[in-house]
Amino acid sequence: YQIHQEFLELSSGDKMFLFNLMFEKPREYTKDSIYAKARQACLKEEEARSYRGMLERALEKGWLFRVSIRQDEKFIVPDEVRKQWRSLLLHGIQGMRKEEIEGGTIDDGTHHMAQDLEILCNYLKNNHVPFAKNGAMYRKHIM
Repeated sequence: YQIHQEFLELSSGDKMFLFNLMFEKPREYTKDSIYAKARQACLKEEEARSYRGMLERALEKGWLFRVSIRQDEKFIVPDEVRKQWRSLLLHGIQGMRKEEIEGGTIDDGTHHMAQDLEILCNYLKNNHVPFAKNGAMYRKHIM
């Protein structure tokens, strides 16, 4: 319950940052790469100015842990944390998809993106998908 409440209180930028951390393959990030992920997740200009705050919140909340490996500062996402957040984020996406759009409102397509993302996540969860060296899916799995 606590993690669900925590999710509801996150800003859109924090949710995007968390989503990127939990669904990407690397389990270990350099300081530069983690800052790049935080900047990328900033959706609003005011969030962009505080992307370092995203990293601090992630460390504070226990999504990320700072470790020193051979005098290099690295950031890791523990597997238990990753599994718990993945489950919560997927259920959140499913909830977005199931929302009914009231008559007369403008359809901005947001639910379509959530539906596509859910389909992709379920496919990746249920199938072995080999990736190229650059992290892209092989063409035969895209179609």
